[in-house]
Amino acid sequence: MITIQQLEELEGRIIKALQLITDLRTENASLESENEGLKAENEEVRLTIEEKDREIEKLASDIRGVK
Repeated sequence: MITIQQLEELEGRIIKALQLITDLRTENASLESENEGLKAENEEVRLTIEEKDREIEKLASDIRGVK
């Protein structure tokens, strides 16, 4: 038979588990938001690199044409 003390201990563990779940959900939402921001930043950097590569290629072509 389960005692009142055992029920209280179980209730305490359940409350701690629920709090941990809430904390983890909050952390997960924050990490997902940060991840989306980093993906957007990464895309901007990738596009900038592509643009700079095109500029370098054009300059190299112009230099070859001058020689």
